[in-house]
Amino acid sequence: LVLIIHGLASGGLTTVHAIGVFSITSLTCCVLALTLSIFFFASKKSRPLYCFAFFNLVVSIWGFGCFIVASATSPEWVYRGTLIALFGGYFISGIFLHLTYLVSSKPINKPLMIIAYLQALIFVSISIQRPSSLFMGVYRTYDFIAPRGTQIVTCAVMFFLLFVLLGFRNLISSYKTSIGREKNQASYLLVGFIPGFLGGISVIPSVYYAREVVYPLGNIGISIYLMLMTYALYKHDLLDIRAALKKNALHLSLVVFISIVYIGVV
Repeated sequence: LVLIIHGLASGGLTTVHAIGVFSITSLTCCVLALTLSIFFFASKKSRPLYCFAFFNLVVSIWGFGCFIVASATSPEWVYRGTLIALFGGYFISGIFLHLTYLVSSKPINKPLMIIAYLQALIFVSISIQRPSSLFMGVYRTYDFIAPRGTQIVTCAVMFFLLFVLLGFRNLISSYKTSIGREKNQASYLLVGFIPGFLGGISVIPSVYYAREVVYPLGNIGISIYLMLMTYALYKHDLLDIRAALKKNALHLSLVVFISIVYIGVV
C-alpha cells in the first residue's frame, strides 16, 4: 500500500523533486504509523486497541500529506499535500481524546466527543467544498515550499490544541487516581504521547504561518512516539496487545520488512 501511494505521489508526477530532511521524517512517520494501524486493525482485540488503530491511521495520513508538501515543487501540489495532511490532522485530537476515555476509568463525555468529531467533519467539509479558503498563497522556506494558512486553519489548530489538552488532562487524572495496571498504562501513554504531539505541533509554525522558528523536524517526535508506544504496549501488555501480537505476528513481520526495505530504497 505504501509503495502504491508513493508511486502515485512521486513516480507519476513531474512536480515532485528529490526528498529532503522534512520529507524523510514525514515519510518515516507515515510508514511507521500505517504499519501499526494495519496491525491493530487486523487484531480487533479491544475497543481501545481499535481506537488506537484509527489514531495511527490519521497520523499516517498527516505524515503522508507533510511528505507531499515537503517534496512538491508547484503550488498546486503544495495545496494538495496540505489538504491530505489536514484531513488526517482534523481527526487526530478527537480520536486521541476518545482513546484517553477508553483507557481510563472516566466515563466518556458524549457531548464533548460529539463536538470533537463534529468539528472535524465540518473542517473536512470546508476543505472539500472550498479548499481555496484555507490558503493565502505559498512561500519558500528552508528546502521546501509551504502554504500560508488562513484564519480557518488557525481555528482548526485551536480546536486541535483544546482536545489534545483535554486528552492529556484525562491521562493525568487517570495516573493520579488509579493504581496497578491502569496507573502504569496511563504513565506510559503520557510518556509516549508527549513527544509525538510536541513534534507534530512544532511543524505548524513553519508550514502554515510563514514563521521560520525552527526547521520542521517535529515529525521525528511522532516516530519516537510510535516506537516508545509499541515498546511500552508490548512490555506491559497495555491495551491487551500481546494477544494481538501472537495472532498477527506473521502479518506484522511482513509489513515491517516491506517498510524497512522501502525506507532504505527511498
